[in-house]
Amino acid sequence: MLTGVVLMAFGAMTLRRPGDVPELSVGVALALLAPGVYGVCAGAVVVRRARGRLPESLSMWGLMTWFAMVAAIPAVAYGSTVGGPALVAGVWGALVLLGCWFVRHESED
Repeated sequence: MLTGVVLMAFGAMTLRRPGDVPELSVGVALALLAPGVYGVCAGAVVVRRARGRLPESLSMWGLMTWFAMVAAIPAVAYGSTVGGPALVAGVWGALVLLGCWFVRHESED
C-alpha cells in the first residue's frame, strides 16, 4: 500500500498538464484508497467468518477508515499551500497514524 501511495504521488508530480492541481488529485485518491482497502479487508473477514459471529474490531477499523478519509482534506490544504503531492501523501500518512493511535487508545478504555 505504501508503494502505491508513493507511485501515485510521483505520478501526480510528473504526469500533469499546465493548470492541473496534483495535490487535489492525490488527496482524492488517498481519500478513496482508505474505504477501498477497508472494504477488501472487511469482505475477507465476513467471508471467512460467514457462519460465526463477526468480530467487534470491524467497527474499530471502520472508524479508522473514516479518519483516513477525513485526513485527506487537511492534507490537501496543507500540501497545496506549502509543498506538493509528496507532502500531501506524507501529511495524510501522519494524520492516519495519529487517528489510528487515537481510535486504539479510546477503544482500550
